[in-house]
Amino acid sequence: MVRVIEILEMAPLITIVVMFVTAAAENAPRWLQRLRGRHAQRLEAECHRQEIEAQVRLHLFASVLKANAHQARKELIQASFIASKEAQKQKTDQDY
Repeated sequence: MVRVIEILEMAPLITIVVMFVTAAAENAPRWLQRLRGRHAQRLEAECHRQEIEAQVRLHLFASVLKANAHQARKELIQASFIASKEAQKQKTDQDY
């Protein structure tokens, strides 16, 4: 008989626990969906950040290549100019 009284005294607590479990079971799909949504948003943000970083690296690499190509063209023009001057000088030396 004492057990029954103890159980009846715990009835409000049991009711609250049952209500909480029921609410959790009903809301679990929404909670999981929100968690998945947040996780997907974090993944998309990380992918976007990495894409931007890759674009920056490519632009920097292209700038370096462009600068190197410009320097190489400049040196080639200078070498060509010097070679043509030497060729003209040798030709004039041979003419005399």
